[in-house]
Amino acid sequence: MFDYRRGSSDAALRRWLRRVGEDHVADLFDLRIADMLGNGMKQGFPFYLEEMRARIERILAESRALQVLDLAVDGRDVMRVLGIPPGPAVREALEALLEEVLDDPARNTREGLLARLEERRRASPASAGAAAGDGGPSRV
Repeated sequence: MFDYRRGSSDAALRRWLRRVGEDHVADLFDLRIADMLGNGMKQGFPFYLEEMRARIERILAESRALQVLDLAVDGRDVMRVLGIPPGPAVREALEALLEEVLDDPARNTREGLLARLEERRRASPASAGAAAGDGGPSRV
């Protein structure tokens, strides 16, 4: 089951969509209605579900970045900019970028995300060590 509050932000709804998957939204709504009917509440389609449905439709129309694969950059970009090999650090960097895009879908531009990766590279402790001349690899 799920909880929806009128004051929920669009970012919270995008995160919910990411967790449940677009394909399961209708099933979850049906389950919620069946649960209400099973508990004796015969009021038809609840107003808050209609509001949530409308907001979800708007969010899906405006923003297609709900998964790492939807980002304007990929793992190759992360490895190149951060100077790291394939591995968990690549996924962590992509997940961090996705969190930013879930907060603000307008951030899902190639230029913007590459700039964010560059900022992460400069802020990385390993990158500071490499700049100091230890030659160590840059990690995020």
